[in-house]
Amino acid sequence: MFVVRSAFWLSAAFLIMAPSAGMDVGASARTTGERLASQGAQAVSQTLMPADCQSVECAVGRTVLAQIATPQATEPATMSAFPPPRPAWAY
Repeated sequence: MFVVRSAFWLSAAFLIMAPSAGMDVGASARTTGERLASQGAQAVSQTLMPADCQSVECAVGRTVLAQIATPQATEPATMSAFPPPRPAWAY
């Protein structure tokens, strides 16, 4: 029954969004993606960029961004071979 219902709804969706309907699906998806990305960036900037933080989320977000943006002097990590080399007795 699941397969029959799936086939029906997929067929109905294809008939509604058929390529002959004059709709460019690729362009529509691209513009929708760009619009969602800009809305997300705007929401983040509105949340983290006010002059004074009234909420915990704002304060935590600013702290995280400050920690990421500040370069920290750390010792370079020593590169170890992974996996370790085979011992001599294994040959």
